[in-house]
Amino acid sequence: CDNSPEVVRWLRPAPQQFNITYNRGRRYEPDFVVETKDMYYLVEVKDKRRLEDIDVIAKKDRALQYCRIASDYNRANGHKEFRYLFIPHDEVSSNSSFNNLVKRFMA
Repeated sequence: CDNSPEVVRWLRPAPQQFNITYNRGRRYEPDFVVETKDMYYLVEVKDKRRLEDIDVIAKKDRALQYCRIASDYNRANGHKEFRYLFIPHDEVSSNSSFNNLVKRFMA
């Protein structure tokens, strides 16, 4: 993110910054939030061996739902939409541009 010019800013969310729950109230916090000129992205980088894990899938489903609801609200109020990136850990490298990751892994 630091080396991708399309990234306006990014952050690692604070605990409980997002109110996203899964599996009967367990809290989910994305790894990163990235802002570009036109969009906000919730970003999850996950070990590729865990991509089919039941909890990982439940978190992904809830994050996608959050992005739909937040995007609907933001569109209605003149703000940027949210999208979710679900990235296998071995696909991230120091020369990965954020735009390339978006094209390859937007859920």
